[in-house]
Amino acid sequence: MPVKIETENFTQLETALQTICSNPPDFVITDIQIGEYKQLEILEACSKRKIPCMVFSSYINSTILKHCQEYHARVVVSKSAPLEDLQAGVKNLIHGSYFRCSVCSNIENMKSRIPQEVPKVVYTPAEEYVILAQIEGKSTVQLSHETGKSKYTIRNQRMHLMEKNGCTMEEITRRYLFWHTNG
Repeated sequence: MPVKIETENFTQLETALQTICSNPPDFVITDIQIGEYKQLEILEACSKRKIPCMVFSSYINSTILKHCQEYHARVVVSKSAPLEDLQAGVKNLIHGSYFRCSVCSNIENMKSRIPQEVPKVVYTPAEEYVILAQIEGKSTVQLSHETGKSKYTIRNQRMHLMEKNGCTMEEITRRYLFWHTNG
């Protein structure tokens, strides 16, 4: 039998926090990046009120996973994880189980091998738009349409970025954000 879920969407942190405090929902699905900064207030509010919470974000790294554990986030799913992980995450959230997507599992497994210092990303000015598009979640086809470059050129630039930095595009964006944002 299908479950009917009533939803509310918030784009302002303050409004979401007021609602969580005044009219606690059955569960919360939130991103970490709200506006220009990474925010943990929603996780903290849910933890204090024992509201099951799912983090669904592009910005999953070992630090974020540590905060999710600290604030008892029941489910954590990276936006770059397969669709099946998102489906499993929502299902586990609704049924009161804990779940970490395959991307989170890989990060946890690699945690001991990650250097303490975050290396800077090596890129040319012409490749920076590929990194920014990755951060915004744009596909190769979308980026191709926006820039007028062929999708093969975009793919080649992504491959070149990964080769010269020795890591995935997700790690490149994590490093880029570490060095270029205040959050």
